[in-house]
Amino acid sequence: MIAITKNIENIPASLIDKAREKAFLENKKAKKYVSNLAYKTKDVQSKLIEIYHNKCAYCEKNLDDTDKNIEHYRPKSIYYWLSFSWDNLLFCCAQCNRKKSNKFAIKGVKQEIDDFELLKFIDFQTISKELDEKEQPLLVNPERENQVFFDDTILFQLIGEKTGYVTSLNERVQYTIDSCDLNRKELVQKRLLILNDLKNIINRQKIMFDKKKDISELISFLSLLKQIEIEKINQNREFIALRKTIIANFVKLVKNIE
Repeated sequence: MIAITKNIENIPASLIDKAREKAFLENKKAKKYVSNLAYKTKDVQSKLIEIYHNKCAYCEKNLDDTDKNIEHYRPKSIYYWLSFSWDNLLFCCAQCNRKKSNKFAIKGVKQEIDDFELLKFIDFQTISKELDEKEQPLLVNPERENQVFFDDTILFQLIGEKTGYVTSLNERVQYTIDSCDLNRKELVQKRLLILNDLKNIINRQKIMFDKKKDISELISFLSLLKQIEIEKINQNREFIALRKTIIANFVKLVKNIE
């Protein structure tokens, strides 16, 4: 996971049209999600693809060749009144969406639509901040955290038996990892591919150094390689959180490669 910047004031037109408002009122009356009206409109999807750089909010997998899901951070099965709320809609892969399902543990007080009787339909588009303060959800919302939070809390195993696995000492991050099953086989294999490619390059250079005994050449190469890895960290690439961990632990990684 990485921090995502969304302009919550720049609401897609379809989410605030008369049809969506009518559907909102129908859900409110039924006290559950009953609307067949799509929140998966073209303008919503195109904006989310742009904001998320076509990557999953949770696992960071590129979604070019797989199913794209518009996901409700607060599950619509529970928070039916947020079904069309712009700041409740995230972009993710089908697997993370399915694994997360309706998991949404909180440490605070659960809010209901009746708690906001004076709000108009448009006001529910940008209500997440107030809800988070009152409910204190465990599930991490990439749109509500800064990058420092993720840099400080996400831990990737770079060596050892669990190489490629992600963990955290932070309760909320670990809850999100578990809820979305971010250590499922597919993701671990993708992370291992990145790690093993890098390790193989380093290992080949170390073998050459053993033959030449030229430490300055090895140091120069490793410095260049690290710089190349730094330059790979841009919003369009998969698994930025992993790549940032590699850079932060580059020396340790090199020392443990045999």
